[in-house]
Amino acid sequence: MSTMTTRLRGLRSPARPRGAVSPQSVSQRIVGVITTALLIILVAVPLLFVLLAAFRVEPPGIPSDYTLANFKDLFHSDEVRLFRNSLIIGVGTTVLGLAIGGTLAVLLLRSNILGGKRLDSLVMIPAYMSPFMGAIAWMILFAPDIGYGSAVLHKLGLPAFDVYSFTGIIIVMGIYYAPIAYLYIRSMLANIDPSLEESARVLGASAKGTLRRIVLPLAMPAILSAMLLVLVAALGQFGVPGVLGLRDGIDVIPTKIVQYATNYPSQPTKAAALGVELAIFALVVLWVNNLVLNRRDYATIATRGGRTGGARSKSRAIGPTILVWVYVFFAAILPILALLVTSFMPYMTTKLSSVQFSLDNYNYVLRVFPASVRAIKNSLLLALGAGVIATAMAMVLSHLRYRTTSKFRKPLDYLSSVSAAIPHSVIGLAFLWTWLLVPTVIPLPFPIYGTKWIILMLYVAMHIPYASRATNSAMLQVDKSFEEAGRVLGASWLVMIRRVSLPLLRPGLLTAVIIVFYHAVRELPASMLVVSPGNEVLATAIWSMYTEGQWVKLIALVNINLLLVFIAVWIMRRFGSPED
Repeated sequence: MSTMTTRLRGLRSPARPRGAVSPQSVSQRIVGVITTALLIILVAVPLLFVLLAAFRVEPPGIPSDYTLANFKDLFHSDEVRLFRNSLIIGVGTTVLGLAIGGTLAVLLLRSNILGGKRLDSLVMIPAYMSPFMGAIAWMILFAPDIGYGSAVLHKLGLPAFDVYSFTGIIIVMGIYYAPIAYLYIRSMLANIDPSLEESARVLGASAKGTLRRIVLPLAMPAILSAMLLVLVAALGQFGVPGVLGLRDGIDVIPTKIVQYATNYPSQPTKAAALGVELAIFALVVLWVNNLVLNRRDYATIATRGGRTGGARSKSRAIGPTILVWVYVFFAAILPILALLVTSFMPYMTTKLSSVQFSLDNYNYVLRVFPASVRAIKNSLLLALGAGVIATAMAMVLSHLRYRTTSKFRKPLDYLSSVSAAIPHSVIGLAFLWTWLLVPTVIPLPFPIYGTKWIILMLYVAMHIPYASRATNSAMLQVDKSFEEAGRVLGASWLVMIRRVSLPLLRPGLLTAVIIVFYHAVRELPASMLVVSPGNEVLATAIWSMYTEGQWVKLIALVNINLLLVFIAVWIMRRFGSPED
């Protein structure tokens, strides 16, 4: 506290004359106006352009009439099949993800599990990998003839697992979206007073009865939120259906959007119509989520922490512990091990004894192949730049929300979070249309489309909700009396932010930067729609090598991507805010 007192004393300045304009109000308004303008340009304008594009006849750059024909085409048999495939995969992923995530939450918080803290961290590893990387790992494990898991099943006389199927796609996506459900349900279970369950057991209720009549009703908001968020994320997923589905003709809406926009001849207006329908569905789902949760009261207070089962014997904890380790093994350890082993091989094979392991694949992607070298540099630069810019904007928005009475607080908060509800392929398509059309209306001093600028802007727009969550949490942890003291002592708003707020918010701001970085460095569908030759990023370089059949080399690049993500997560956990 003495350090902060010294800082506040250093802020003292001469008193201003009566009637003088407060310097912090002027600077605060300027920064707020700039941030608001950037938010409108990055979020509102692209969404407006993609909405208009859905009604156009001609592609961008050509004068066009407006029509409903693009939406009429969506009712043809091929388009109906897209929606059917997307719903099958989305609903299947949601059911499996909720089942796995809910089971993990119950086991880790409602049983005397062995090594609970360690397992609590390990079950989150699949969330860091991303479903796209997980799909590549499972392709290595269960590809016919050359998959390690397929060879094991064959030797055991068991039927082969078809990873290139609806079942394979749903299992892979369910495994890698389970951490979302786990986080939501775990948080709710941790806040349920254990005495409610203990009272039910004392009154003779069985464990199943307690779960059905006490725990599930109280956990319902978390279950509902997790269900809808997983559903929206699954419907917008491109990587897993792209890797495991296209081989057997399993198209979904995101893969078709990318195909319409990038294949020759392109059909960008049909892509826009598909994207608008997908975005509307996602927004309606989240609206229903908020409507249901706001109509019911789920309040409960955990007076002694959220864990129960501490008095049980360790012998009864062996079963739950094994179940959690089974998930960790199949979702994290086995896929990562498969990626590591294969990256040192000259070709994919199950006969490991005949293979000469080497670093040739890493030498190829780090030194020989120019596109992968550029992709690594571009990804580091753009992901870090997006993290810094998104965090700066999020800090201003958090300050407006919690430190001012501005009437624009709620609209800006909604606008900054709307991109979290829209599938990334739709946002990428929106940027594609926007920066192809804007130069035809307003001359720009420098080009945006076809440069790194559009990728940077895209990453900021997509990931500012993640940064806002971290800065909101950090802002709420800092007592506003420190800032008020600085203003009373006459400091300008900018000086107060630099001398008081930034030092106090530093862990939360670092967390925000890292969260945006690790999301951006693995982004695939949106990046595919805006990258150009010479501006490749890691995810698009991996996809290009996948489509070219460079299996073992792309796996080396996947491991480099994973390494960057895990380093970022370690920095966040080591130096960031513990609340995030």
